[in-house]
Amino acid sequence: QLYWNNGNYNAYGYYPYTGDVSSISDFPYSVETDQSIAASGQSLSGYEKSDFLYASAKGIEASDKPVNLSFRHIMSKISIRMIKGEDYEGELPEKADVYIHNTVPSATIDLSVGIATKNPKGVQKTIKARPSGFYTYSAIVVPQRLENRDFHPPVFSDATGDHEELGIG
Repeated sequence: QLYWNNGNYNAYGYYPYTGDVSSISDFPYSVETDQSIAASGQSLSGYEKSDFLYASAKGIEASDKPVNLSFRHIMSKISIRMIKGEDYEGELPEKADVYIHNTVPSATIDLSVGIATKNPKGVQKTIKARPSGFYTYSAIVVPQRLENRDFHPPVFSDATGDHEELGIG
């Protein structure tokens, strides 16, 4: 139950819950570097911990009516689908570890407008994607421009531990 005085208010909502908000305009947030970790018990999966949902309602008049919040995703999603190219010999592995290199996982979020900004002093890291279907993988990343325009294809390793770069065609 929420009690408020007469007047206008702004309401903000976010998920996953991370505790007290020390700053509305400079809320620190990071995506997980291993998003393949499954949920267990009360703990979210690495992928779910990375997905930041945000909603706001501004200029709400005090009343006993519920406040409707429409949530949207703040981070970016990368989807990778492995496809056997013309020059690839053999079969694609059914299970693989897929990595996305050179991405900064830390950001600040301005909760007053719902915008995430890459941490300018953040260190580039590698993110391990989660399997999301047959030969497909997904990862949540902080929205950002690549500093290095040299594209490094995702790398996979199969059950034997062999590592190989995915070809780009």
